Amino acid sequence: VEALETTAVEQIESDTRDELRLKAEWIVRGSVGHWGHVHSRTNGYKAEISIAPVGGSWKIRDFDVLSQERLQ
Repeated sequence: VEALETTAVEQIESDTRDELRLKAEWIVRGSVGHWGHVHSRTNGYKAEISIAPVGGSWKIRDFDVLSQERLQ
């Protein structure tokens, strides 16, 4: 991974009061190597993420990838 860019984040309704639910979009740029050569890749992702306090720290409770798309 050479770069990660967050392109959108919005809070969405949660079923419980003790968690924060987010819908997020981001782009990852990097390289993939196989069979003796390297390819550059740019992928876009969308996901719903739930985080909640556990033992005094925020932890990821759920991570649901909604889409993954090769952009380049």
